[in-house]
Amino acid sequence: MDIQTFINNYYEAFSLKAELPIAFWYSDSLLGELKQTQGCLFKALPAIRQGEIIRYLHFARIDRLTSFEKVEGLLFLATPDILSGLITWTFFDNNNPDAVSTPFGSGCSSTITLTVNENRQGGHRTFLGFFDPSVRPYVESNLLSLTIPMSRFKTMYQTMRNSSLYDTHAWAKIKTRINEG
Repeated sequence: MDIQTFINNYYEAFSLKAELPIAFWYSDSLLGELKQTQGCLFKALPAIRQGEIIRYLHFARIDRLTSFEKVEGLLFLATPDILSGLITWTFFDNNNPDAVSTPFGSGCSSTITLTVNENRQGGHRTFLGFFDPSVRPYVESNLLSLTIPMSRFKTMYQTMRNSSLYDTHAWAKIKTRINEG
C-alpha cells in the first residue's frame, strides 16, 4: 500500500478540502516532542492536525508517514458529507450489520482501543466515534470520527477506486458541496 497513492485517491474522491486521516500506532521509540496533555489526549488533537507527532502512542497525519507498516488504524475526522462517503466506501464490499459500529465509550476507548483490538484480531469493523462529551470540546461541532483498523483498511485501499466515490452522479453532487464548503 502506497501512502501517496492513497492520498491522491482520497483527495480525488473527497476533494482537496477533506482533511487527511490521522494514523496511530504504538512504539517504544520517541518520535515527537509534543508536551504532556494533562488529561484527555484529544486535547492534543489540534497540534496533531497541524502536523505534530505524539510519542509512544503515536498520532500523525498520513502525509507524515513513510509506510503504513506499524499503523494500527486510521482516524478520519469527518463532516456529515465526508462521513457519508466514508461509510458508503466501508459498506462497498462489507454489508455486515456491524461493518460500521458505534459502541459508546470514552473518546480513547471508542476511537483507539476498539480499533487496535479489532486490528489485532484481524477484524473488519470500523467505528464511529467522538460522541463522548469529554472529547467534543476538542473538535469542531460538525465533526465526528470514523476509525478504520489496518486489518480492514488493507481491503478498503484496494476497493476504493471501484466504490461509488468515483464517477457517480450522486457522489459528484456531494463532492461539489464539500468543495464549496
